[in-house]
Parts: sequence; structure tokens; C-alpha cells
Amino acid sequence: MYSASVLSGTESSSFWSYWDLIRNRMGELIAVGPRIQDLWQEAKDVRARTNDPKIKAKLEDQIYRLSSMYITWQGVKEHVDEWADEWRMIAASDGSQSVPPGAMTLSFVPLVLPAWAIATLAAGGLAALTYVATHGLDLLKQYQSEQAILAELKADNPNVDALLTMHGQLQVQPGGFLNTFGSSVGSALGTMIPAMLGIGALVILGPKLFSKRK
Repeated sequence: MYSASVLSGTESSSFWSYWDLIRNRMGELIAVGPRIQDLWQEAKDVRARTNDPKIKAKLEDQIYRLSSMYITWQGVKEHVDEWADEWRMIAASDGSQSVPPGAMTLSFVPLVLPAWAIATLAAGGLAALTYVATHGLDLLKQYQSEQAILAELKADNPNVDALLTMHGQLQVQPGGFLNTFGSSVGSALGTMIPAMLGIGALVILGPKLFSKRK
């Protein structure tokens, strides 16, 4: 739990920074989950049809990655479902009126949020927002990358190796879903939740993640 004094200045700016990133992308963040699910099923179908062991191995890797992405998306959706109304209320508070979209620059310092908003963020709202803004936006990039990879695998195109290399770089570069967060609040949550969800779901649930779509 973080005190209001900790969240009063810098973390107020953190709220605006992250909220500014996702305020107009909530629909995309929710919709990408079913799209990941569809791509997972398509990869499974392609794997079942191919006789090339190298292509089959790459498809198996992709199926695993998509399963992991879907687990991450479930965490994103849970946070959005739980906190989106509170984030919108904070953004609509009196202190927000001087903060237009895209205004988070070094020369712009937003007003400190009102006390009730600080309390909401301290209760988990900021950690959840940080998680959604980092992991959720990364999922959108990763989904586009996986779409391109599957298209190349279906066409048996050697260009797929270059795409796989680029995809690996996307996952470990600054801002990637396995890397550093911009806020100390989100950092702790960001390192714990993916590990817990990933280990629990991938090891215990395995192929049951998408069983309803088989």
C-alpha cells in the first residue's frame, strides 16, 4: 500500500502519463483478447495440416507464445473491468480540467489530484493502470507481429526467420511486456502478476486455455 504523500506529486504525473496512453484505446485492449484466441486456433489448424517439421516446430512455438499472450490479456481485462470507471472519474475530476490529451511533456506539470483520487490510486488504481498501459499496449504490438509471422509460416516463406528475430527484440526492448515499467508502483505488480499467471496457467491449465474453441 502506498501513502497519499508518495502518490501526491510524481505519481499524479504517472497517472496522467499512463491514462493519456490508453484513454482512447480501451476498445482495442479488450478486443485483442478474442483476436489472440482466433490466431491461436488458426496456428493450431495450420500446424495440423503441415508436414514440414521445421514449420511445425515454429508453429508450436507460436502457439505457446499466443497462449502466454492470452494469459496476459486476461490480467489486462480484469484490471480494466475493475478500475476503468474509477480512472474515468479521476480523469473527470476538477484537477484534470487543465490536462488535455497529449499534454504530458517535460514543460507541462499537471495539478496534483484531489485527495479522494490519490486514495483510489493508492488502493491499487495506479498499479492497475500501469499494468494495463504497459502490458496491454505491448499486446497490441505483439498481436500484429504474430499475425505477420503466421502469414509467413502459412506461405512457407523464409522471411519468417527475420520476423521471428524482430518479434524477439520487441519482447525485450524497453517498454516490452517483460521489461521495465515507468512507475515504481507498477513495477512490483508488473513483475509478479505475469510470473504467477504464466506459471499457473501454462503449467496447470495448458491446452485447456482455449478448449471451448477446439
